[in-house]
Amino acid sequence: MLLSPPKGLPQELPLFEGADKVVHVVIFAVLSFLYKATFSRQAFGRCFLILILYGIATELAQEYMHLGRSGDPLDLLADAIGIVLGYGAMSLLAHKLMQR
Repeated sequence: MLLSPPKGLPQELPLFEGADKVVHVVIFAVLSFLYKATFSRQAFGRCFLILILYGIATELAQEYMHLGRSGDPLDLLADAIGIVLGYGAMSLLAHKLMQR
């Protein structure tokens, strides 16, 4: 699913410039949020490394598998931002819950 364009949808959705980067941020924020929730004792560095390697792998696969997608280094930047935001959000939530 990540490597080929969705069937039946127009190639260019009439959203806004950079909408795909927002999608990357949201996806990786959710992934890192869930990672932190599941592995709460593991350090941020491990979460970041695992998820950024996943992002790199999907971008490389999109670039070299020639399935109608192309890799984009800015997608990795969006992935990294999402990882930080999601991990931070879960850390704040956990801290607030521990205070109760």
